Amino acid sequence: MRSSWASRSSSSRSRIGGFGSARNSDVARGTLIELGLLALASILLVLGFGLPESGPDTFEFGPRPAGGLRVVTWNVGGAGSGDGRALGEDHVPAVVETLRLLDADLVLLQELRDRKQLERIARALGENVRFEAIDDGPDCIGALAPRAHLFQLTTGEWEGRRPLALLVHPEVGPALHVVVLHAHPWSARRRNHEIGQALDLLVPATLTPARLLVGDLNIDVGRHGRNDLFTNDEPRDVAAYNYLARHLVDVGAGKGPTAEPDRRLDYVFASPELDPVQAGPWLGRRVGDMDHHPLVADFVHAAGE
Repeated sequence: MRSSWASRSSSSRSRIGGFGSARNSDVARGTLIELGLLALASILLVLGFGLPESGPDTFEFGPRPAGGLRVVTWNVGGAGSGDGRALGEDHVPAVVETLRLLDADLVLLQELRDRKQLERIARALGENVRFEAIDDGPDCIGALAPRAHLFQLTTGEWEGRRPLALLVHPEVGPALHVVVLHAHPWSARRRNHEIGQALDLLVPATLTPARLLVGDLNIDVGRHGRNDLFTNDEPRDVAAYNYLARHLVDVGAGKGPTAEPDRRLDYVFASPELDPVQAGPWLGRRVGDMDHHPLVADFVHAAGE
């Protein structure tokens, strides 16, 4: 079911991606801001500051919090020949088994083959599992909701990989505005712009205060020294991360890598209205050439929300 809500028009909505403005009158100012942010990111890198360090210990999540919300994001695709590939049908049973064990309220998947594959996963999990998908680009992004109602939102004019935008009504607690993105893997400039556009959908909070930006953002520029795979412009990636962190909380920071061999590419960013109880990757659930771990985040609503 699609909501009638539409995003703000491109004529009135500034572009955060690229850290410039969509309006011609602000181009010069936007360029100066971008250059300033990139310069600051370069200085921080020289001084040894980057993204939060991945923790050395394996994350082990506990029981679901009473009255809480469990969110899972997972790039279920495979490494293939090096360029990546969508979820293989032979891996679907293992994905279903993992999702059953996680018993999440909201599951957000990237690199699905298509909407029909998502529907098969939903039906395997239960007759009443709701799902939404966007199949617009190199892979399909899908959402599964065993205990929530989903309303897909339009994203308006878009440049690059389009995200899945949702209004989620859980069985317990207030509504959530959720944006799921699989950012460009090879170009820091492109993913910078895609991440900025995705954040632009959530800031300011026009639909509901509780917001999530999740998915495989392909940012991996921590201090563990393995930052050569995806970033072709490390200062720009650091600037993109820091810009996200100005508005939302990275709940999986310091909980270890989310992708092989030791990459942290997958994220759950949450607004302050959502109080994280525990978050981190669940290791040991990959099969075949799958190269990402499911990232699990449990929340309760902050006091007074």
